[in-house]
Amino acid sequence: SLDMLGVNNRNLKTFEVSLDTSKQLAEKIPNDFVKVSESGISIVDSIKELQPYGYKGFLIVENFIKTNNYAKSAKEIIELLKSRGKIYQYKAELVNNNSERITISLGGNLFKWEDEILYFDGTIEDITKQQEYENELIKAKEKAEESDKLKTEFLAGMSHEIRTPVNTIMSYLSLLNNELN
Repeated sequence: SLDMLGVNNRNLKTFEVSLDTSKQLAEKIPNDFVKVSESGISIVDSIKELQPYGYKGFLIVENFIKTNNYAKSAKEIIELLKSRGKIYQYKAELVNNNSERITISLGGNLFKWEDEILYFDGTIEDITKQQEYENELIKAKEKAEESDKLKTEFLAGMSHEIRTPVNTIMSYLSLLNNELN
């Protein structure tokens, strides 16, 4: 099991934010716990400032909340991460606690600064329903393609079956026409 403890840098009475909260509480957190600092983490310098205190995880949501343009803010963070690390993302099938097979999407960002790894931040999302819908769409597409192929073959066969007697009739009519003339 993984023991983790998050420290909120926001004073919930005054709503003031100070990284000193994380610094002061760091020595009271057992060393075998993963230390996570929350609130007030919006720049790389904040992360670098807290790392010597043993913090390995950082919540940087505040950076997105402070702006009216979430897309631009997210893009800036992603570009920053891309320039200093790699972004991995893949799908995997797992068996949950109820022995049910589920599909997850795992994405994460390796955050580096000056060739030093600061932290890895990732998300896991259950995309089982989405994957089921995608599989149903693929099956429906394949069924539609098979139906189209069968229709084409049927029409080609029917065309041949209709042309043969019509050609015979046309030949007889031509002969009759020649006989009458």
